[in-house]
Amino acid sequence: MVPQTRSPESDTVILIDISFDDYRFSLFDSSWTELSSEISCPACLCVGKFTRHGSYKKFYFASMIQILRVRCCGCRVTHALMPGFSLPGTTIGTEEAEKYLLARAAGVGRTTGSRRLRELGMDLEYPKKLDQMFVTAVARAKAIFPDVADPRLPEMEWVAAVVGSIDRPLWELNRFSLAHQYNCICFCRASIIRFKTLSAGNRSSHNKGSTSG
Repeated sequence: MVPQTRSPESDTVILIDISFDDYRFSLFDSSWTELSSEISCPACLCVGKFTRHGSYKKFYFASMIQILRVRCCGCRVTHALMPGFSLPGTTIGTEEAEKYLLARAAGVGRTTGSRRLRELGMDLEYPKKLDQMFVTAVARAKAIFPDVADPRLPEMEWVAAVVGSIDRPLWELNRFSLAHQYNCICFCRASIIRFKTLSAGNRSSHNKGSTSG
């Protein structure tokens, strides 16, 4: 199948904890079944029952990377196997975004905090956009999970209260969302998706078994 040039916006995301240096698509394509053998489908909770469903390309800063798509054999919902270094819904890296947002939460100014993002080619307006995206994501998370932490906490403190640390706040918040049958909150382009609990006996074609919330 010829790779698509952009992510299908209806695709949901499964996170794979792998670094950019270790990510070679040809190798990943041949070993993804082992890597995903203990991963649950966020839509139906079946473990490791995926089949290959093509691929697409996305930017990681100035580099173009290929992303594998899979379909769950239990509920037929499709997912992008997103390498952890690439932040969903953006062209930037998860670690770089987290370092910037942690610096901002610690009181560092936008210009100083975003130096690394500028070195990697992001424009001067992007840090402000990233700030706004994070505020929006956490506001949505607070609305979806109102009882997991005090909603009056500032964004980064709320994330820490929910996931137990802020070493990898975006990664951990996305994992928390997936574990609770929501698509990644940080920062998938599609509307927040809440999965129905589907099974092989209640199949859905593509992602129509999901509901936007």
